[in-house]
Amino acid sequence: MTRSYLSFYLILLLLPLLYSCRLNLPLLHGYKKLDPTEEEDPRTLLLADHLTDFQAGKHNSNRENAKSLFQTTKVALTHLFVTKTQTPDGQSMISWKLWYDNSHKVSESSASAGVQEMAEAVLKFGPQFDRHQHNPEREMEYIMSTIDLFSRSLEDDKLSAAERIWSVGVLSYLRARLPEEKKSVIPSLWTAEDLRRPREQFLLFFLGDKDLRPVARQMWSEFPTEVESSERVIQEAIQRGSIVHLVKKQTDMIHNEPPPDFQELFLAFINLKTPIKSQKALSLIDLIKKQLNEPQTKNWNRLDEESNTVRLFLHLEEYHYEIESCLGLEKLIRIPNIREQILKNAISLQLATEKLHPVFRNLLIGFEKTKLVDSHRVTKVLELLKQEQIPITQLGRLFRVINLVLHGNKKIYKSFILQLDEHSEMIPKLFEILFKYRYVRMNPQMLPWQDRYDFIFTTREEQTAEKYRNDLGKLLITKGVFTSHEIIRDIEYLNEPSKKTMVTATLYGIFKKISRSRRITRKEHTNTDWLTAEYILHLISFKNNDKILYRHLRHDQHVPEKVPEAYTLFFKEIGDEIFRFIDNAFGDDDGNFDTFAKALKELENSFFFMIWKTDRSRYENGVLKI
Repeated sequence: MTRSYLSFYLILLLLPLLYSCRLNLPLLHGYKKLDPTEEEDPRTLLLADHLTDFQAGKHNSNRENAKSLFQTTKVALTHLFVTKTQTPDGQSMISWKLWYDNSHKVSESSASAGVQEMAEAVLKFGPQFDRHQHNPEREMEYIMSTIDLFSRSLEDDKLSAAERIWSVGVLSYLRARLPEEKKSVIPSLWTAEDLRRPREQFLLFFLGDKDLRPVARQMWSEFPTEVESSERVIQEAIQRGSIVHLVKKQTDMIHNEPPPDFQELFLAFINLKTPIKSQKALSLIDLIKKQLNEPQTKNWNRLDEESNTVRLFLHLEEYHYEIESCLGLEKLIRIPNIREQILKNAISLQLATEKLHPVFRNLLIGFEKTKLVDSHRVTKVLELLKQEQIPITQLGRLFRVINLVLHGNKKIYKSFILQLDEHSEMIPKLFEILFKYRYVRMNPQMLPWQDRYDFIFTTREEQTAEKYRNDLGKLLITKGVFTSHEIIRDIEYLNEPSKKTMVTATLYGIFKKISRSRRITRKEHTNTDWLTAEYILHLISFKNNDKILYRHLRHDQHVPEKVPEAYTLFFKEIGDEIFRFIDNAFGDDDGNFDTFAKALKELENSFFFMIWKTDRSRYENGVLKI
């Protein structure tokens, strides 16, 4: 009992020392960080089994007693540190190592003096900035001056997407170190009075609750950095910030406030949630329609409302993918006078704001002069596809212009189809470009006259499906899931009965192999497991010539506006059916082929019901027309 009281007394003495200047650093060094997780979980900070030299006094005689004492306090100490990191500020503080390490890469790769200055400012803090403070008052002054530096530097239009994401990440971290009274308040709903705020506050509003660490880690993992983030939500927010900054600069130049109608539209654009929700997007579309339907007087000291309204429309068209609001965008394009305004400005904005390949530029100038898609232009477009250095976004925007030209002109549209059909070898490449640009925005109920993109998705569909299926197979071979003898390749020439038999036999081998593996591991589904499920589903689609299943796989696989690993509820449900089948179909004896073939047919029938249920919910929600 006496010993317990003594231990408790010692704990009370030791706990306050955690925050003493002298013991703060050594005590933290008594902790070790386990192998870092992807998100650097703060709970990986655990007490080490040894004391530092400072704490132990380099004597081992009392080591066991000291270790026993710290084992007694381990739970309390761990709770203290974990509790500290549960707040948003704590979550931000644990990411300092990433922002500090990236600053080295930023400094080495950027030629911009402003970016160099920002990187040097971060490096001056040192790698242990979030662990201790030697002179809190002085460090707070330096934090404030660095925040001011980053705020000014973020006004620069020349920052790359990677540099801007790194800057916002550092800025968010530093703001988390400020006491509340020193922080500038970011509005939750922006009004006309807020439009004078600096660019960094708009970016903090758009990205405030987003974890930028995985994006920054990915973008700075190699040099040169990626032009755009693969995380569509982050990239949309960065682009929206650039558009807001551009419109504000134009307003400042003319020394006039924009008209009330445009200001209402502009504020609605700023206040879109990240990611953009369908109802907000539909409200914005209504305001865009109203703005483009009103006659506008152009004047040297007046904001170009038409051009900027189309700019907002094009941003929404490129980055928003919920079906209901996408149909709202499509309805706008069908209105002749609005389509004409969108086409004219889609061309002029691209010519004015992007570094374009000469052939690319000439094509756009040609479309500006004559709204015509002839064989010569189609050939030029297909030549551009072969040039890998042209960004997907630029090619996607070129096809947006072509799509607008073809809208409402059946004669040109039919001619375009015939010309494109003569270059069928380019269809898979064209499909991949548009698929990445539109990011799975592909309508399973393909109605070619609704959207010219759908023609690309459905033309030579078997050829495109074969390429995608083979690419999946190669990827799974690379990952060591299958060998080249275990996947389907080059059997499209077989007649239907032979094809069905061969694919069923291949699926039998695949299911047996995966079933044996899952019996051993029984772990949570990994990304590789989902890729395997996707490959199986594509084989089933191929076996049965099931285009509806194929289109749903390509449309409904990933959550719109998310990274590819974010699967939709539909894809998870249909994938889970595959995993259940693997676990149940074979049992301990692996089952025989005939039993498997019968069970596989029942599985395929269940897919039909799942697809019907998915489409029905869309009809009931008014997303698709009956």
